[in-house]
Amino acid sequence: MKLRYHLGYKTARGSEYLEFIVDNDRCLYYINKTHYRADEPIRKHARISAFAYDYLKRIVVDSGILTASDRHWPRPNRFGIQELELVFDGADGIDDTYLVFTTAKIASFADVCNAEDAEGMQVFYFLTLDLKKFVMALVTMHFRVRPIPV
Repeated sequence: MKLRYHLGYKTARGSEYLEFIVDNDRCLYYINKTHYRADEPIRKHARISAFAYDYLKRIVVDSGILTASDRHWPRPNRFGIQELELVFDGADGIDDTYLVFTTAKIASFADVCNAEDAEGMQVFYFLTLDLKKFVMALVTMHFRVRPIPV
């Protein structure tokens, strides 16, 4: 499974975005571009364990997103875009599948409830929340944990 999540929006200072990719080789790529204090984009790259990779796949499959459709979701607009790209290569026990879900930036749960396809949007909303929290936990653990000196 390959997964790519992108959340982008424009502010008064320019474009900002959060993106992470997990590929078949269990490599995690994390990019966070913000204009906070005129910082450069934060870029992190790490290899995750087989257990973490399998857990990530389980989050995606158990969410029900594989049967969802973004046909009736709000289109991206000037306020932002959210994209979730999933690629299954058949080795995961799932047929060769390529899915891309695209919608406007979700500001609150009220946006989800007011959508034409509220049920599908809820699946997307909660899945992306789970994915962001999981990836942020992996990035935090990998780059902040200091080895114990021996």
